[in-house]
Amino acid sequence: MEKENDKNADERAQAAAQNAQGSAAQSSGARQSLPPQAAFVTLVESLAAQALAQMGDPAEPAGGKREKDLQSARFVIDILDVLEEKTRGNLTENERAFLQAVLYDLRIRFVKASG
Repeated sequence: MEKENDKNADERAQAAAQNAQGSAAQSSGARQSLPPQAAFVTLVESLAAQALAQMGDPAEPAGGKREKDLQSARFVIDILDVLEEKTRGNLTENERAFLQAVLYDLRIRFVKASG
């Protein structure tokens, strides 16, 4: 059962990271005709995309490397951690699971980027 929970958490984290990377790509590319809906998930995706960019992910489209700013990445992860703490009990199950998956993924990526 624990392995199944870990697998599910990994899948949610990967999906969250892909959503965050997609958000980062959208913000750097052409703007959509409609602005994104202001929602909790959008806030989390935006912060996650910022943290990923500060960890050097995704790489520059021209094959170049992004500068890493791990101190800033850690700060954004800490902000998301505070957000989780301060919203505890006030989120829907989907929002809570999404935030936890994003935090898990960012923490794993941060450790890898730091090493």
